[in-house]
Amino acid sequence: MTTEALAQWNLQHATATPLSGGTANQNYLVVHGPDRYFLRRRSPRYIDPAQITFDHALMRRTAEAGLIGPNPLPTVEGDTVARVGEAVYELHRFIEGMPADWTSLEHLREAARTLRRFHEATSAFNPPMPKDWPRDDAPERIRRGLDELRTVLSDPETRAILDRLADRTDRIESALPDAAYWSLPTQIVHGDFHPGNVLVTPQGLGLFDFDCASRQPRIRDLADGILYFCARRDGPFDASTITRLTRECELDSARNRIFLEAYGPLAPEELNALPWVIAARWIYSRVHGRRKLPRYEWPRYATEGILTPLNQLESSVPWL
Repeated sequence: MTTEALAQWNLQHATATPLSGGTANQNYLVVHGPDRYFLRRRSPRYIDPAQITFDHALMRRTAEAGLIGPNPLPTVEGDTVARVGEAVYELHRFIEGMPADWTSLEHLREAARTLRRFHEATSAFNPPMPKDWPRDDAPERIRRGLDELRTVLSDPETRAILDRLADRTDRIESALPDAAYWSLPTQIVHGDFHPGNVLVTPQGLGLFDFDCASRQPRIRDLADGILYFCARRDGPFDASTITRLTRECELDSARNRIFLEAYGPLAPEELNALPWVIAARWIYSRVHGRRKLPRYEWPRYATEGILTPLNQLESSVPWL
C-alpha cells in the first residue's frame, strides 16, 4: 500500500521503513537515492478533507514564518495527500534532529520560545477552513468518562480516587466555566504540545504533529508544556505509548518558572486560569487515554499516580 502511495510522488522505487513512536499515525522513513522523506499515514480520526485543508494551510503558515516543522510536498497531480483505498498519506522532507533532552534547561527555554513563535505565527492566521473544536477537556466530558470508569472499577480504593476526581472536576467547572474559558485569549493552538512532538535540529527546535491544532485559549498549550516539558517523571520523557506518555509526574516550580519566563508575559486572567486548565488537562488525559487500552487495564491506568500533580496544585507552596 505504501508503494501505491509513493507512486503518487513518483517514488514507487523508494524504500519505506516503518518508524516507531506515536500513538495515532503510522510513519515511515522513505529513502530514494540521496533523498530522505517522511511518509505519514494519517489516523482515520484525522482524514476529514476539511481538517486536512486546515492542517496543511497551518503547516504552510508556520513554514512561511520561519518555523521548523512539517510542510507537505505536492504529488505529481498537485495534491498534498495521496489516497489509497481508505488510507490517506502525506509526504514531507525528512528533518534531521534529536529528541529534546529533559535535563537541559536550554532545551526547556527553547521549547517555550518555539511555542511563543508558533503562537505569534498563528495569532492572525485565517485558515481556509475552520477548525473550531469544542473544549477538549470540558468538565462534562470528564464526567462522562468518569461514569464509564465506574462500570469497571469495583474496589473501594479506586472508586474513592474517582470520587476525588469528580469533586475536582466540579471545582474546575466552578472556577472556569465555559464562558470564562472562552473569554481567555484565543487563537490557533498546537493542541498536543509535548517533547514527543519536537525535534532539536542544528537550525533550532522543530515543532511537529498538528493533528490536534484548533482554535482554543492559548494557555491550553502552556498547560501541556508545564505537564510534559516541566514536570518530573521516573526517567526520560516517553511518548511511545499512552501509558508512558501520561504516567505519574511531579510538578517542578523552578522549571515552571523558567518555562513561563522564556515564553513571555501572560494576561493576569490567564495566570489565574492556568492551574485549573492544568488540572483539567491532566484528568482528561487519563480519562480519554483509557480508550487506547483494553478495559481490564482501565482501573490501574485511570487511577495510578493521577493524584500526585493534582495534590500539588492544591498545595500552599507556590508552584509558579
